[in-house]
Amino acid sequence: MSGPTRQEIDSFVIPPGEDLVQYSPSDLAQKVQNLELTPEGTLKSLVGPCAFAKGPQSYLFSNHLPFSVFHASLLNGSAPTLYARTGSEVFRYEGWHGTDETYPFYAGGQWRSQLSGLSSNPSPRFPDQWIVLNDRIVWSNGVDKPRVFTYDGMVTPLGFDTRPTAPLALGPIQAGYQKSANSYPNTKGYSWQGDIGTSIESLTGEAGSVRGGTWYYYLQYEDIHGNLSEFSVSSNPVQTSTANADPFDPGGDSKETGVEIANLLRQFHVSLGSEAPDHCVAVRLYRTADTKNVGGEPQLLARLPGTGAAEYADNTPDSGLGSIWEETVSVPVFKLMCTHQGRLVIANTEDEPGIVRRSQPGFAGTFNKLDFIFPDSGGSEVTGIASHAGVLLAFTESSVYSLEDFGLPRPLAQGIGCVAPNSIQALPNGLLVWLGRDGFYGMSPSGQVQRLSKSIDRLMRNSLNRGRLSLATAAVDAHTNEYRCAVSKAGSPFNNLILCFDGQNWRRHELNVHIADMCRTDDFSQHLLALVLDYTAKVDSRGNVGLRETRSPVIDDTYGYVNPSVYDLDGSMSEPMTHLLVLDRETGDTVYTPPPRTVVYRSGWFRADVSGLVPVNVRSLFVGMVDAWDGDATVRIFKNGSEKPVHEITDLRLIGVDNESDVVKDLVGQAINRDSKFHSPRFFWRQVPVGLENVNTWCFEIEIEQTPSFVESDNVPRMELASFAFETSVASSGSPRGRIPLKSDR
Repeated sequence: MSGPTRQEIDSFVIPPGEDLVQYSPSDLAQKVQNLELTPEGTLKSLVGPCAFAKGPQSYLFSNHLPFSVFHASLLNGSAPTLYARTGSEVFRYEGWHGTDETYPFYAGGQWRSQLSGLSSNPSPRFPDQWIVLNDRIVWSNGVDKPRVFTYDGMVTPLGFDTRPTAPLALGPIQAGYQKSANSYPNTKGYSWQGDIGTSIESLTGEAGSVRGGTWYYYLQYEDIHGNLSEFSVSSNPVQTSTANADPFDPGGDSKETGVEIANLLRQFHVSLGSEAPDHCVAVRLYRTADTKNVGGEPQLLARLPGTGAAEYADNTPDSGLGSIWEETVSVPVFKLMCTHQGRLVIANTEDEPGIVRRSQPGFAGTFNKLDFIFPDSGGSEVTGIASHAGVLLAFTESSVYSLEDFGLPRPLAQGIGCVAPNSIQALPNGLLVWLGRDGFYGMSPSGQVQRLSKSIDRLMRNSLNRGRLSLATAAVDAHTNEYRCAVSKAGSPFNNLILCFDGQNWRRHELNVHIADMCRTDDFSQHLLALVLDYTAKVDSRGNVGLRETRSPVIDDTYGYVNPSVYDLDGSMSEPMTHLLVLDRETGDTVYTPPPRTVVYRSGWFRADVSGLVPVNVRSLFVGMVDAWDGDATVRIFKNGSEKPVHEITDLRLIGVDNESDVVKDLVGQAINRDSKFHSPRFFWRQVPVGLENVNTWCFEIEIEQTPSFVESDNVPRMELASFAFETSVASSGSPRGRIPLKSDR
């Protein structure tokens, strides 16, 4: 993984004789594994991870694969909430319910199941999605109904996925009643005097009339969060026939007792007979005005609290109706979502993979029928959505669109797309980063798209499982401002490789665990959490376990079943395999011990000139380090493009000489409180003899095997690289190119 000055190639020019020139490890790197960049610019071996909580329930008590984790600080930070999904269940962490007597001071809380019966396909098409809108958490996995979680643990469906049944309306003219010449108008059926009807003055004389009319009713559910369902189909028509008023005595001028227009108006009766869903708290009743004489848009008639059957007597004139309806649709099952300008934006539904919909402002489960867009004119599947720099972005596998004007999508990039929706993250400098089908890309706040992964093109093309790229997950470390994305190495069904981008260079972390999901805590600590599966045991679909040394678990393709515990060689039980970890943190507890890992620094290939025609002699490599561990690292030397080392030095000391400073005897890693003195790590140099003669290119590798252990007496291997220098010379006393072989030499 090359440095910023050589992004396209992994070789560097080290002119002979520049013995006093120092080079930064980041600038010369080809491969940086399990090392992190410090604020001083050095590369330091990883610390941690550690268990999220102590106690026997520091892990999720599920025997299924981990899927996702999410943290949010609700109620203005007073209600920190943590959810995780493993297998077919969603768990909520309740840190105040710890009761284990083994840990009387910090029991570690409990994981409680909040939702069960979910799909647990071990190879889903897209990962879970979590967002916060209006202090409520929304979750979706693209297969099951989306849910809403609140700070107090309440779980409800997101909006409604079905429409109510149509109400039954009764009026003067009902089905089964026939008009009769011997009957007065509007005297059959439900014939109660009221205020509904369209009255007009008579064209002749002084008598008035009530015109014949038709009305329709509609029903809509309202849930506990204020979300509204799709409207029911219209009720049966409620009709009235024309009736004439006759208040005057035909033979005189005085008013006699007769029929006035007010006597001809009617009221209707509406029956709401369907039982609403459990999370419904009220129904909204809509009615049209007289569709024959006034108009046909349904308007709000009444809001009726409750969910059961109800009877409603309607005596509201057309002029007293409320707001005109905004036609809504049922909440579909969707694969992607984000928040933008107070709305929930969803995309890629079951029936329409190329659609993007947005909810009403403030109501995540209410979607207007006509508020949608297909960003790609060809209807290509939407593979990611994000809100960035005030603009809503939609991604396909090969395009990026701006939906700033929601009704008019504007292409920002063609041939560049996103394949992993959970890889979309924004860095503190405003750069939006995501994973495309051929590498990582970034968008500046001004909208310029650039490629970020040129230096790791070979890894992206040849070393990743491209079939699992859609399940990659990423987060931004708030302490280092780094972008970290977990992907699957070629041939692996697990996210076992973390690619880290610090704004200039790429590094890799291999923790030997499956990283199902990552998130950053939404509180002052800003910890980076990872939901992982320890796959160092072999487990089949029936729960049979093998030795811990094997690293190829067998997982049931249908249910993703893994056994929650494994056996050591002596048959004793070992720790459960599904853990919630805090990355880059260590504790003195033994709840979780990370698997062994290898720390590697591999340089790029060095040449004496730009063309590589000048052979060189390499006498020494000088390694500048910072005190880290009282132990040794292995150095390997390679030449002329060969991956077979020509020298292997196993005694590179990773701590400086004592020089009568009494520092080596007082390492912090072995210190006991109140009995030892602490010191700042020192910078020091070590000389490594290389002994290469007449080579065109060469490189080196420094490696330690790290077995993390958080027992106080253990000395965990660590390494911190600060600088490099070289001692080289031209391999010829005559022409610098005199040692180039002839055209026919073998």
